[in-house]
Amino acid sequence: MIKKIIKEPLLHFAVIGGLMFALYALAPRDTGIGEKQIAVSAQDIERHVALFERKWQRLPTANELSALLENDIREEIFYREALALGLDRDDALVRRRLAQKMEFISADIAQMRQPSDEELQAYLDSNPTAFTAQARYHFDQVYLDPARRYSNADVLELLEQLRAAVSVDHRQFSDPIMLPAQLVDTDTQTIDRTFGEGFAAALANIPTGQWHGPIQSGYGMHLVRISSHQPGHNAQLAEVRDAVEGAWRQAERKQAQAALYQSLRAQYQVLVPEAAHHLLAPVEVKVEVAAE
Repeated sequence: MIKKIIKEPLLHFAVIGGLMFALYALAPRDTGIGEKQIAVSAQDIERHVALFERKWQRLPTANELSALLENDIREEIFYREALALGLDRDDALVRRRLAQKMEFISADIAQMRQPSDEELQAYLDSNPTAFTAQARYHFDQVYLDPARRYSNADVLELLEQLRAAVSVDHRQFSDPIMLPAQLVDTDTQTIDRTFGEGFAAALANIPTGQWHGPIQSGYGMHLVRISSHQPGHNAQLAEVRDAVEGAWRQAERKQAQAALYQSLRAQYQVLVPEAAHHLLAPVEVKVEVAAE
């Protein structure tokens, strides 16, 4: 892409000339450039061209590209001068952001490694309850609106009608509500999200194949017929591989961050007042106590 934009001689000389002028203005007059050097690479120009073209659907003009590069130079100058003045040391937000970037280094390294099936299986074996496959149900339900004040006799009579109505659509017995009359192969989490917390647990006590109830939900009462029920079980790796890999990566990231901190922490001697010595977290480093 950069080859396309620098084909024109006018643009070429404008950009290069502008960069040379900026670098010359920044260079000290006595010795070598040293720390006052700011290098603008071809990759920097390529990045700006690509971002500009993606946003505006055209290549930048010479003035536009020059302005983008000048913004980079301006930012770099102010950044270096701020560090030279120690402004980063008095800003809690800057300190925290830099510390986070150090942690991200270890996290990025951890993310690069692909886990083997053996590692994922070992992680799954160590955390079986975190990856238990939920119970699943296929059931029909008839809703009883509490506003209609059903008596126990009314409920028993309706149950008998449902049990006798083998070939009749059960939805005709239900009071109107925006809930599904049938749920197919649905896990317990989805059931509780649909009917309210605890509804799925109540289903576990109902035999399959016949109408039972009532079961209380967040909406009222329900008569339920379970067609099939698949109990929860410890999941196999093939069932939950993505979830296991995500959790494994998170654990690896935390471990890498902890290892990086410990390795760096061991290089420092921490001086604290003797009275505050007990406040330090126990770490495997030498701690010298400063005189009060």
